Amino acid sequence: MMTDPNAYYAHGLGVAMYDLFTGGGLLAGDVEFYLDCARRFGSPILELGTGTGRILIPLATPDMKS
Repeated sequence: MMTDPNAYYAHGLGVAMYDLFTGGGLLAGDVEFYLDCARRFGSPILELGTGTGRILIPLATPDMKS
């Protein structure tokens, strides 16, 4: 049992777990949805609360490829 809450975030474990749970399953296809919106509506794009950057990073690439 992990008793130190900081241990969860050590070495990026918290980020990896967040991306694992949000990158698939219930939110599968969300990055593609936002990329499609960005392509249709153009710039600028405001992404609030970027968290781990799982959606922000693909949006920030020059050609917006997923």
